[in-house]
Amino acid sequence: MPAEQLSGPTLDLCSSPLPVCTNSSSTPSRDSNSSNICPPYDYKINWVPPQGRRRRQRTVFTQTHVQQLDSVFMHNQYPDIELRETLAAQMGVPESRIQVWFKNRRTRARTAHRQQFKLSESSSSH
Repeated sequence: MPAEQLSGPTLDLCSSPLPVCTNSSSTPSRDSNSSNICPPYDYKINWVPPQGRRRRQRTVFTQTHVQQLDSVFMHNQYPDIELRETLAAQMGVPESRIQVWFKNRRTRARTAHRQQFKLSESSSSH
């Protein structure tokens, strides 16, 4: 897409105070793009997220909430939408946060199981 058609603010990636990389050859290059190249990390330093695109704030569950969620997890690792919505309403958080909590908890349980399997396997082989 040509630059004229782009709308909104543009980001000058080479405006940082960092030194500009130059072509390492001693002879001048005919390629105008190869004479002054920004460092590859430069864009990360100058980039600022556009207004209105903020990250969602991290959900912090209370100890009581975690105990309640763990209790449900012990009986059912894959709660249906109705149960997730009930839990979400009780805790005052969106259902999507409950869904992610269960997803992360299943991953944590799987990882712990694998760790335990590796430990028992290594201790029995000696």
